Amino acid sequence: MNRLRRFIPILLLSFSFILWNCDKNSTDPKENIPANVPADVVGNWDAASYIVSNNNNPAEIVDLIQEGYNLYLSIQANGNYSSTFSFPGFPDDTESGTATFINSTVTINPSDEDPFTMAYQLSDSILTFIDTNSTFDFDDDGTDEAATETIFFVRD
Repeated sequence: MNRLRRFIPILLLSFSFILWNCDKNSTDPKENIPANVPADVVGNWDAASYIVSNNNNPAEIVDLIQEGYNLYLSIQANGNYSSTFSFPGFPDDTESGTATFINSTVTINPSDEDPFTMAYQLSDSILTFIDTNSTFDFDDDGTDEAATETIFFVRD
């Protein structure tokens, strides 16, 4: 009986530890996005064009690739992605996280930022992302204007 009294607290402590570690009811949206990646999207992609257009003046556009920027994207079958955005003379901006593709939308879930959703299309070997809820400082006055980003990727 004395052995049983020593065993019960250990059993209860172990059971509590197991329950504490099994709590998967996280409120962090980054932990609740499942991977869903079409096979044709998996791979390495280079941005051929990265157009930002002013939502209030659609004639006002900037193509960041023509301005000298580079954007490289790698998407894995498990939903993990990494991207590198670069401009000569400046340090590369790298990002990683998960991407979930549902119907014609993709939710990008960076490891260090809030997730966001945009439209995507895949036609032949061109992957297109369209984000109509973006912002960009078109007139360099320090204030971002509402913008649409359209990125055309070609397979690397």
